Amino acid sequence: MRGKYLVMRRGFSLAELILCLGILAISLVFLTSFFISLYRATDKSGNTAIGTRAAETVINQQLHDIYKGSHPTLTKSSFFAADAAPGLSGSLQLGQTEFQYQMDYSTVQSSSGGSLGASLAGNRVKMVTVRCWWWGANAGSQRAGQGRLSVELHRLVNENDEF
Repeated sequence: MRGKYLVMRRGFSLAELILCLGILAISLVFLTSFFISLYRATDKSGNTAIGTRAAETVINQQLHDIYKGSHPTLTKSSFFAADAAPGLSGSLQLGQTEFQYQMDYSTVQSSSGGSLGASLAGNRVKMVTVRCWWWGANAGSQRAGQGRLSVELHRLVNENDEF
């Protein structure tokens, strides 16, 4: 005997199906945007590491050429005698990416206001700053979704250093 309380249910209603598909679609949109953000962050991190390597290459090569006397425009004495207002600029190819760079240098001042190390012969100190970028016309250019794609490296160099 069939009871009057027995209800036969054969499937989901249309409203339940639409609700389920809506939740699934929203979840897929969030997951997709999460993975895109993760990819961009990973890409930027890799580019920043390569940009740091490019900046280190520039600073090492420029200082080596200056100290060894093979730089086309600077000697060691002219490097330590004055600060660079426009600085040195150029480009460097690493892998498939072309990096632009700007290298500035300035004399480090002591607390008394004079040049640090100037009281001892051959002991002056310079602050060398290299800005390296790989997107846009200048170091402040930004790329959508990744922000500014540039690095800045600082190094203190002494007249007695070896490169």
